[in-house]
Amino acid sequence: GAIMEIDQLIFSAMMPKSVQAAIQGMAAVQVKISRLRSQIETVLICLIATGVVLISYFHLVQPLATEMVSIKSAYCAGNQDFVVGANADTQVTSALFSKKYSEDTELSLL
Repeated sequence: GAIMEIDQLIFSAMMPKSVQAAIQGMAAVQVKISRLRSQIETVLICLIATGVVLISYFHLVQPLATEMVSIKSAYCAGNQDFVVGANADTQVTSALFSKKYSEDTELSLL
């Protein structure tokens, strides 16, 4: 329904009249659809989609996650005895030592 109407509208608005006449004068293409062909097509699409997801994960996501973990361990290395603040006006980040995390018995934000 609606998609075909939009397609027809774009076709009539964007294509030159000579191209429209040539396309409308062409005979319809006959495609033999079989159950086996449909199933093979579905399996191929599934395999390609799975391959794209796996390649994206192993080449993009996993290396980024590994790098983020190594950066986190390089910055903190188990040390939780500091606070970090950023001033948005001057765009300066400051870090200060705080009392030992292991000695703090009252873990509260207040």
